[in-house]
Amino acid sequence: MPQVVLVRHGHPVVKGEDHARWILSDEGREAARNLSQDPIWEGVGRIFTSPERKAEDTARIIAENRGIPVVVREALREVRRPWEAEGYEDKIRAFLREEGPDGWEPREAAETRLLRLMGDILLGDPDVGVVSHALLLTLFLARVSSVKPSFWLHHSIGFAEYAVYDSDTGALQRGFHEPAPRF
Repeated sequence: MPQVVLVRHGHPVVKGEDHARWILSDEGREAARNLSQDPIWEGVGRIFTSPERKAEDTARIIAENRGIPVVVREALREVRRPWEAEGYEDKIRAFLREEGPDGWEPREAAETRLLRLMGDILLGDPDVGVVSHALLLTLFLARVSSVKPSFWLHHSIGFAEYAVYDSDTGALQRGFHEPAPRF
C-alpha cells in the first residue's frame, strides 16, 4: 500500500508577525524527535516539506533520525495571510467557507497548488512524508474525505501529529485525530 504520511509541524515559538519565520519551541522539537521514532517512517523514501522554518525543522528532525532525504517545496507553505491574533479563528472559518478574508490567499488557489504538488509527489516514491501546516492539510483532508473544509477538521490537526493517506485507494488510512494503531 503506497502511503503518504501527512504531518503538521511541531509547536512553534510565536514571535513576530512573520509566521513563516517562527521556529520550533522546545516542546515542538521534542515532539518531532518522538514522532521520528514511530514505525510509520519505515520504508519512507523522502520527506517533502514546506519552506517555512517550523515545518522544515520538523521534517529535518524526523529525517535525521531515519536517514531520509528532505525535499523543500514552496507549494507546501501555509496559506498566505497576515498574522492577526485578534479574531483569527473567525478568519479561519471565513477562509474555509471561501469568504475571504481580505489579504488572505484565496482558498481555491491554495487547494490548486497543493493538489498539483501532491499529484507530482505521488508519481515518485511509493511511500513519502509531507510536512506542512494546519490550513493546507485541512484542505487536503477535506478533499480526500469528500467533506467540506471546516473549523472542526482544522482544529483536529494537532502539532507534530500525523495522518496516513493511501495513494492507491485515495482514502485516509488514519486521521490526525485518531489514535495510532496498536500492533
